[in-house]
Amino acid sequence: MINFQIFNKYKEFIQTLLDLKKIEEGKMEKHISNEILNYDLKSQMFLIRDFSIIENILENNSNSTRDYKFEWKINKSLKKNIYELNLKIESHFGSYQIKSFYILFSKEDRFILIIGYLSSKNLKRIEAFFESFFPEISNTFLTQNEIKQMINSLNKKKNYSLEYKMIIYSKKDIDGKIPRKAVDYILGDLKTKILELEHEHKFIDTIELLVSEIEENNIIHFRYNRMNKLIWYKGKADEFIYILNIIYNMIIEKFDYLDKRERKDTNYNDTKPFILKFNESIFSTKEKISFFIDSLKNFPKCTYAVMHSGNPYLHLMMRDIKDNSSYTLKTVSYKHLMICPQIISSNSSLIRILDFISNNIFEYEILDYEKYLDEIQSIKEN
Repeated sequence: MINFQIFNKYKEFIQTLLDLKKIEEGKMEKHISNEILNYDLKSQMFLIRDFSIIENILENNSNSTRDYKFEWKINKSLKKNIYELNLKIESHFGSYQIKSFYILFSKEDRFILIIGYLSSKNLKRIEAFFESFFPEISNTFLTQNEIKQMINSLNKKKNYSLEYKMIIYSKKDIDGKIPRKAVDYILGDLKTKILELEHEHKFIDTIELLVSEIEENNIIHFRYNRMNKLIWYKGKADEFIYILNIIYNMIIEKFDYLDKRERKDTNYNDTKPFILKFNESIFSTKEKISFFIDSLKNFPKCTYAVMHSGNPYLHLMMRDIKDNSSYTLKTVSYKHLMICPQIISSNSSLIRILDFISNNIFEYEILDYEKYLDEIQSIKEN
């Protein structure tokens, strides 16, 4: 369900961007940015934890991390909360100049949208730029179940026929094998393909869709990546906006759910745990628990200490070095992992951890701790 249709008010701007491509392809006039228009329209969505960081970006022109040095210039303000930027990035890989892209943001709705005619490499570089403002700016992602919800929302909107043109998926095992990505380019029915992939423990990373509106003979063609990146090949502004609204509603709900869970924000410094319910029994043996622990070695800028492992049972302490958030992780069943935020914990950090688990270990759904206890009680009573 789409509760917030926040991108509707940006329709005029998005339509202008789509029209630039039409002008170039139709040779109606030569646009000064025609070199940029060699690329497809791309976007990526972030969420804002502290809006003062936007003021920082607008007022300053440089930022540095251990790996990058960023310099930027605001070319112009097009409308309220829409800016065109230039960005220069220096790293040990080299120096790169991104001539023009746009950011849309809203204090009320707490999002940033990168959008423009960009190469995939430059979109990745801009992603690194906004990640340098962590935790005030948070990257976002969708799990497999959320991607399916997005697809179902498209199905429900109109009389649509969905086919996949390309799927990049990762096979996730719980027997110690590292997830590996593979590509399928065979055009076919999407629902059947997803069921086939899930049966083999394969989950969507990137998907390219052809959406046919049968009654109006309208075709939508786009590519979606689980980090909420869109490449728009063909389709009306309304459809592009509709997909942005779907994504926003899912990520803001998760972002708010994970907020204010640190102990210093609760009465008497109580913990506010939640549960990850996995699709498989990933903690049923010592070997599977060892795989979970070993996977954390690949989690960047994170430290952990194993308090107990075996029986099978897992209890570990984790600290996110990026913002000093800390957590206790405990298994409560073969399929359930309890995460307990400690004194310092940000929703940006929790998003980072949940993304890593979803992408590198296995898929899950998030449960309230109270809901989990109710389920256990119901099982006992029956």
